[in-house]
Amino acid sequence: MPSGDPSIKLISKSLLLPALTILLATSGLSAQDYNIIDLGAIGYDTSRGHDINELGQVTGDTLNAAGKWRAYVWTDGSMSEIPALSGYASDYGYGYGINVHGQVAGESGYTNPFLWDGTTTIVLGNLGGMDSGAAHSVNDSTQVVGYANHTSGYDRAFLWENGTMTDLGTLGGGLWGRSEARDINNASQVVGVAADINGDSHAFLWENGSMTELGGIGTGDSIAYAISENGFIAGSSDVNYRPRATLWAGGSAIDLGTLKNPDLSSSEARDVNSLGQVVGWSDAHNTFNWHAFLFEAGVLKDLNDLIETGTGWELEEAYGINDASQIVGYGHYQGYLRGFLLVPRAGTDLFLSNPVPGIAGVQNTALVSLATPGAQVYFTYGTQAGSTPVPGCVGLSVGIAAPKVAPPLIADSVGQAQLAQLVPSSVAGRSVLIQVVEPSSCSLSNLVTYTFQ
Repeated sequence: MPSGDPSIKLISKSLLLPALTILLATSGLSAQDYNIIDLGAIGYDTSRGHDINELGQVTGDTLNAAGKWRAYVWTDGSMSEIPALSGYASDYGYGYGINVHGQVAGESGYTNPFLWDGTTTIVLGNLGGMDSGAAHSVNDSTQVVGYANHTSGYDRAFLWENGTMTDLGTLGGGLWGRSEARDINNASQVVGVAADINGDSHAFLWENGSMTELGGIGTGDSIAYAISENGFIAGSSDVNYRPRATLWAGGSAIDLGTLKNPDLSSSEARDVNSLGQVVGWSDAHNTFNWHAFLFEAGVLKDLNDLIETGTGWELEEAYGINDASQIVGYGHYQGYLRGFLLVPRAGTDLFLSNPVPGIAGVQNTALVSLATPGAQVYFTYGTQAGSTPVPGCVGLSVGIAAPKVAPPLIADSVGQAQLAQLVPSSVAGRSVLIQVVEPSSCSLSNLVTYTFQ
């Protein structure tokens, strides 16, 4: 949930449409390459990333040591498990939204919406029905939205604040209609999906006590998953009975397309930031899996094309993006379902390949290319992501917390240097982060995250 000025309101249609046209056409939003960080897991090798705040903290869910799904907070390379709801069926917990204070909204126990305030898992309750529902988002004022069971027996969108849960209603669906809130920004604007008088489901914007239908692409069902601080809304609309990624702006629903034949494939937009960058998933070429995408400057791009090749990752779903263009989601890494964090690569000039052979207990080599011939290069490594400034290079930081530094090497005549080092057997199964610095030119390589076998 991006943070920002709580006084910002949805821009009027007459102003936002020209602004969107400029946004989509500007050359200043060209696609960026990304370093990838493995979010890790607790107990088992399985996790997912669902949301990221403006400080780079992530929430999602992971299998703990008991094999149970648990929500977590990830901060600077460290994953902390959020306790399950006390007194409820506690077989699982999912983290869906995180604000700038590190508070998490999610679902736990037998479909109970909860808020983790940093020390306590709080049960948010219901709207007079059964104990069921989920909390999807929390803003920086600790307003929480999601859905809860209503006295009618149907689920209904709610806004929770200071212990009070408010029913947000429907789009004319009446007492028996269903609705679900998916996101809230710092201006207390809420988006989601609600039933109309015919029982059809449509994306909505709720503000100042009133729910407005957003429409979609065509006449099918639609859903809004996210709203930015300046009023961009992301979601999907049904086209020929398939979901299609949609961006709402200036009163228009914009079709973001798919990564392959649009007549035979699907896509969904799951989050949008204040730059109008959208992330989500789509069917992709030459694969049976979905692929995560980034939409910016009018172009839909496969995120797998924006990371280095040979990483071992297949990025399948992107769920969150903040205003620093950091992206979270999940995919498959070395055979496991794993949460990822993508960080825009700034000032990258060197290229670092994966360790070879990548096996603990033997000597491994790592090759850096594109260095300045004759220059000193330093291989840095560690087990936790972070931000460590490079001395003498203003604004340049290694993406590793408290990195160890190998003795300097000299790049050869073609700009390559190779580190040869014994990797202890104790490292087997652990993820190690490696990055190379050339101090004389303040050049930095891509960040390699590798799990040794």
